Amino acid sequence: MSLTPLKSRNYLPVYFIPNYFSLSVKNCKRNTFITMRLFTESINTKKNPKTYSVLEQQLPSVFSSKCFNEQNLPFNEEVKNTEIGHLFEHILLEYLCYYKLLSGSDEAIFNGNTNWNWERDEFGTFHISIDSGKDNNQIFSQAIEKSVSLLLEILQKDPSVIN
Repeated sequence: MSLTPLKSRNYLPVYFIPNYFSLSVKNCKRNTFITMRLFTESINTKKNPKTYSVLEQQLPSVFSSKCFNEQNLPFNEEVKNTEIGHLFEHILLEYLCYYKLLSGSDEAIFNGNTNWNWERDEFGTFHISIDSGKDNNQIFSQAIEKSVSLLLEILQKDPSVIN
C-alpha cells in the first residue's frame, strides 16, 4: 500500500492500492468526505462469497450496525449484496466506534452515507460522507488504516479480481 499526501491541509493522505482502489479523503470541521475509486470489475459483494466470512473473522460487530437501505435489510443481510463503497463505509464506521470507545469515551455513534452516480462519474466511483470531523482526527487515522487493510483482504479473496 502506498500513501501519497496531498498539499491541502484539509486532506488526509490519499490511499492508492494498485489494481484495487484509491481513496481521497477531505477532513472538514464536522464531516469527512471520501472519494473511492475501484479499479476492479467487481463493484458488489455478491460476486465475492468470502466477504461475509472475512468480516465474521475480522470484524463481527459490523453485522449489528444500523443500515438504511431501500429494502430495509439489516446490514448482516445487506452485506451479501451491496456495493463495495457501501461496505467500506460500514467497516469505517465500525472502526471509528471501536477507537472512540478505546480512547475512553462512554459512547460512540457515527453516521455515514454512500452514494454514486455513474452517469456523472467514472464507473466504480463512490462518494462517502462520515460525520466525523477534525476533532476525531487521531481516531479517524487509526480507523481508516484498519478499514483499508480489511477491505484489501476482502478484495484479495474475490475470485473475479485478477492481479
